[in-house]
Amino acid sequence: MNLEELKAVADEYGSPTYVFDIKALKDRIEKIRHIIGEQVGLVYSIKANPFLTTELVDLVDGLEVCSPGELELCAKYKVDPSKIIYSGVCKTEKDVIRALEYGVGVDKEERSIATFTAESLRQVEYIQKHADHKVNLIPRLNGGNQFGMSKEDLFYLIDNRDKFDKIEIKGLHFFTGTQKKHARKQLKELDKLSDILETLEKDHGFKMERVEYGPGARVPIFAEDDSTNSYESLEEISEGLKALAAKGYELTIEMGRFIATECGYYLTSIVDMKTNKDIDYAFIDGGLNHVNYYGQMMGMKVPVVANLNTKEFISSLEDVQENATKKAYCLYGSLCTTNDIIVSQLPLELNMGDVLAFSNMGAYSITEGIYLFLSRTLPRVVLWDGSARLVRDYVESYEINSMNR
Repeated sequence: MNLEELKAVADEYGSPTYVFDIKALKDRIEKIRHIIGEQVGLVYSIKANPFLTTELVDLVDGLEVCSPGELELCAKYKVDPSKIIYSGVCKTEKDVIRALEYGVGVDKEERSIATFTAESLRQVEYIQKHADHKVNLIPRLNGGNQFGMSKEDLFYLIDNRDKFDKIEIKGLHFFTGTQKKHARKQLKELDKLSDILETLEKDHGFKMERVEYGPGARVPIFAEDDSTNSYESLEEISEGLKALAAKGYELTIEMGRFIATECGYYLTSIVDMKTNKDIDYAFIDGGLNHVNYYGQMMGMKVPVVANLNTKEFISSLEDVQENATKKAYCLYGSLCTTNDIIVSQLPLELNMGDVLAFSNMGAYSITEGIYLFLSRTLPRVVLWDGSARLVRDYVESYEINSMNR
């Protein structure tokens, strides 16, 4: 979206408002598909931004769902359960029963994505106990954190698979983290996966069909980041992905942040300004409850941001350096906490009522913020595809923070 389009949305819907550019989102999916090739599938992790679910469901091979609430979102949108990978920790028996009732894990066609993941042997037992038909499963392999099962538990499951007659073990699920800076880490992970798959076949007599891999590919976020090619981190591992798929596995990569980040904007207005001890402060009608950039620390990094009234913008490290001699504002939000600092030094001209547009807001900010703090109003949500469409109006959080009487 250009500045004029963003300003038009701000004029019509006010602030604070999230705007998600659907055309940019579709273009990014197309480019990702081109990079990974036809032999590698693509799954969207809806936790990155659930408001994109209906726009993406037909553009990707599947949706990764990580909680009972996300499953209910899919039910609300009538998502075909054969497109769901039901992931996530701490699945209870109740959660498993609900997912089975919805149809999760059942193939409707060849190469269906329909799958449960299992974080532990207990989750496997829940599925075995309550399923009345064969259910697809991909156990998640531990990658050095709290997620997934150990190799020992994985080998036990494979060696005792005859005991689980309601379960069809399809493959492996592996994800260790996000925003990985160096491709060598992902390539090392792919080698590790290949070794484990070979061990399963050689020593345990079982060949997996599928691999669900979360590469955690890095996407530029801040002005100081090199955004010349935001696909570079995926391009660097594309041959490794294709090599694993070429060994006969149905490989899918799951992505959230990498898909959604660049399509999102956050519109917010300057609502107060003051100077104290030679420090110029400006305050917005949002705050860190709405603006949650991965890697931001007390406003030390400068986001990609534009003033829609003056048409000034900061989009690169060069912009920051060129504006270094300008008057800079310490930009704060509207929360009663000293932590609510958005940018410690923002070298843009600011005036009361100006609307700022923060870029790269398509992933996580809309769900990760501390939205209930101080009972502030939740922002509007607008989808843009040549014209604006309001998909969520303002929500008053004091209703959530109040008792039933």
